[in-house]
Amino acid sequence: MLHHIRKRGGVSRGELAELCSLSSGAVTRFGRQLIEWGLVIEGTAERAAAGAGRPAQSLSLRAQAGAAFGFAVHPGWLESVAINFDGAEIASCRDELDVSSAADVANAARAFVERTRDRAAPKVFGAGFAVPGYATTEPGRRRTVDSLARWRDLDLPAYFSAALGLRTFVENDASAAVLAENYAPGARASTVLLAVTLGAGVGGGAMVDGQLVRGAHGNAGEIGWLYPYGKPRPSALDYLEYVDPGGSLQTRIEDDVDLDATDRRWCRRAGRQLVAAVNAGAGWLDPDRIVLTGSLPIKVLEETSRQLALQPLFENQRDIARPVPVASGFGARAAATGAAHLPFHALSFPSAVS
Repeated sequence: MLHHIRKRGGVSRGELAELCSLSSGAVTRFGRQLIEWGLVIEGTAERAAAGAGRPAQSLSLRAQAGAAFGFAVHPGWLESVAINFDGAEIASCRDELDVSSAADVANAARAFVERTRDRAAPKVFGAGFAVPGYATTEPGRRRTVDSLARWRDLDLPAYFSAALGLRTFVENDASAAVLAENYAPGARASTVLLAVTLGAGVGGGAMVDGQLVRGAHGNAGEIGWLYPYGKPRPSALDYLEYVDPGGSLQTRIEDDVDLDATDRRWCRRAGRQLVAAVNAGAGWLDPDRIVLTGSLPIKVLEETSRQLALQPLFENQRDIARPVPVASGFGARAAATGAAHLPFHALSFPSAVS
């Protein structure tokens, strides 16, 4: 019930009964419990039509029920976000730092929590970290990108939980980004989402019927192998090397300047390179939304999405409904926002979040 209320914003008891395959009595009973716990409130009554009788009462999330923090590790900076229980952003910031040091990242994250906590709800449900790297056979450990090689021997959930004093979840950055997209207001009607994240490498995330597709070993969406190191690839680091060697991604994101000819050439090439990954994902999952996210200026994400849409996607099958790839409205904050959703998502799907 919490999942459907969070996904749709406000849901009537009748809709919840259908969505959850529950009797109206069970929905009333469970809804009363959620209200007593302070997680849900009854919304404004709305009539379906004039003279339709007693209006249905909708249930929606109580924003003040709690807060959560999300952090995403990017090349050269830490993105931090705090959200309330209904997903609205409370605060965000970017800290330029050496992210190769897990201790420095933990210190910056703890400082953000300490200075933001007064603005958050009294109850904090936890924190999430979005990290570029795949899960290994050792619990809590990830094979992070080379720039985070010192992180590989750490039990990351335990490490950051101890540093922040909060229950902490750790997820791949692309999977965290697709979680943010799943709960975005513009995606409330979507049931199957794909996200491609362009950061230190190239990653993919998927959600089906509200659940994060993690795979048998926690590594669904690991599409980076399609783009070998040492060759031009559609990653944020490759973009920076192409347009401004020695420059700063964070500066380019914050300046948000118009694209020049060099930017557009990179976007055209990246659009062509992403076709195979997007076509494969669409073929397997038949998504109704495909989003491009990553550590890039929003105008670069938008132009790359446009160039991707110009490619021969889906083998030009005009009689099959396919979504046009779009840039994330969160920009570079997608992974951190999704990481902040992890503690809330775990309330609905406790076994699906690590």
